[in-house]
Amino acid sequence: MRFLPIFPRKEAPTPMKRIFPSCISFLVLYALAASAGELPTLALGDGANRVALALVNTSNTDLSSVSVSVERADLPAWLSVQCEPRTVHVPKGTQPREKLSLVFTVQNAPAGAVAAVPLTLRDSLGKTWNYTIAVKADTKIPCVDALIGNYPNPFNPTTSITYSLKENARASLVVFNTLGQKVRTLLDGPVSAGKHTVVWDGKDDAGRVASSGVYICRLETGAYRKTIKMLFTR
Repeated sequence: MRFLPIFPRKEAPTPMKRIFPSCISFLVLYALAASAGELPTLALGDGANRVALALVNTSNTDLSSVSVSVERADLPAWLSVQCEPRTVHVPKGTQPREKLSLVFTVQNAPAGAVAAVPLTLRDSLGKTWNYTIAVKADTKIPCVDALIGNYPNPFNPTTSITYSLKENARASLVVFNTLGQKVRTLLDGPVSAGKHTVVWDGKDDAGRVASSGVYICRLETGAYRKTIKMLFTR
């Protein structure tokens, strides 16, 4: 099994090549070997950084229920990694549209700190593929206006919504139900440039716990507007 790049393939990738997913919702990585190897270095800013892994099956057999896990005991205090609980089926010789997703969260990292993150892919038969990805704390990466996402999703009782602004601006972050009715105003006012996280506790503006279901979170700042779907389960 290997990973497939989504950016133009002008030359074969080399270990420790840098890519910058900070303030981007998803970024696809690819591996350098069929069974094990090093992935490019991730330079991550403060807060939550979501990374998607696109799998390609180069073996002669179908692979089912492939999942990804991280040995958290090997991580430094400034870095945490969450693997979203899902699996993908990867028929032989194909690249499915479904991707595995991880959230790397950087908090209070020393300047220039680097960590090696061990990733393990595992299928339904117990076969494993081991990779190592280097993560470098880099808070100087410029941000863009972006509603990055929420984690966990589905959630109960709370979820953390991460967004970024390229400059100081007035912004609003509002939760709606599927009928377009406002449920909760999480933010409405001036916000400094950079990456921010807001926690929604699953309650409406009156303090009542919302019903289970899908909710829409919308970020507006200047000409930028984006929505994401969140699933609240009780």
